[in-house]
Amino acid sequence: MKPRNLTIDIAKGLVVLIIPATHVILYYSTQAVRQGVLGSVLRCFSEGVGAQVLMFLLGFSFFLGRDKSVKFIFKRSISIFLLAYLLNFIGFVLPTAFGLMPDSFFSYYRLQTGVFGVIDLLMVGAIFQFAAISYLVCGILHHFRVRFGFVSFFTMIVLAISPMAWGIRLDNFLLDYVLKLLNGCPPAVFFPFFPWGVYPLLGYIFGILFKNMPTEQFYRTTMITGVVCVIIGISGVQIEPRFFNMTFYRLGPAGTLLHCGLVLLWLNMSHFLAAKLRKGRYFLFVVYWCSTHITAIYLIQWVLICWLFPFYGFMKLDSIETLKAIIVISGLTVLLVAAAEFYKRSKTGRKRENIASTPVY
Repeated sequence: MKPRNLTIDIAKGLVVLIIPATHVILYYSTQAVRQGVLGSVLRCFSEGVGAQVLMFLLGFSFFLGRDKSVKFIFKRSISIFLLAYLLNFIGFVLPTAFGLMPDSFFSYYRLQTGVFGVIDLLMVGAIFQFAAISYLVCGILHHFRVRFGFVSFFTMIVLAISPMAWGIRLDNFLLDYVLKLLNGCPPAVFFPFFPWGVYPLLGYIFGILFKNMPTEQFYRTTMITGVVCVIIGISGVQIEPRFFNMTFYRLGPAGTLLHCGLVLLWLNMSHFLAAKLRKGRYFLFVVYWCSTHITAIYLIQWVLICWLFPFYGFMKLDSIETLKAIIVISGLTVLLVAAAEFYKRSKTGRKRENIASTPVY
């Protein structure tokens, strides 16, 4: 088994730390809070380097772990898909069935009520559906050792044609749903492959570079490329059609390129922190724990948020109430994940890992 990479754990763990807080503000806080200091700070992190970093690392991770068979890649992709719809069922469908989801939630997202509304909630395309597609694409590229040049060209194609793919629809319900996962928009799909596929593909490209470059040269490359992408992205957003960047979930080529640059700079910053904080035992424990429990943290915080709507309401909390809700949701998430881990370890008899023995890179 390959040793863990501390830079990747920091890059991922810091993002995971703010996931519950981000979703608390998104669903519980008033518009004034969301647009105020607290909401703006969290949005800066979550929309700048949040899900983009995690999807970048999905592609990058193929060069950190062991090689995987095509059978494993397909099974893993299918399991992520099933997990996505299980989350929709537990997090949205069941609370709706018990009358816990507020009517304002449905009206805000322009969702139908009744049976058709429940079906819409079950079929919402979120981060796990996108992760399943991305894992399959990157897994196939990695298994067949597709050349760097082809992957780079494919990434540029996804980046360039995304706006042209957005308006395409089909008459067939099933085929159109599959198409929505590729080019849809909220509230039906929040992370369409066009353009979000750029991030895992970029991660895959930099995974190739990571494997073939000396470490310091690799991180210099990420920094330079990141700065260039940010400059081009900011400049390009000024001249792109305005509708390209109407929503964070579906950006145009320049907006996506800007976020690619932020992701690369975040990776470079994480490498800097890894070098400076090797002896920060408690910091390392927190980011390591968050990084290794990302799936459980994401699942549990979503379920808690949806099932606690009767207590907090939908977009009703002021700043102080929001901070209290963040503490409650984050605390409960950590406790439940830790309890599940303890139960699992007690059943398997495995010894607790020692963070001090985790290799630092």
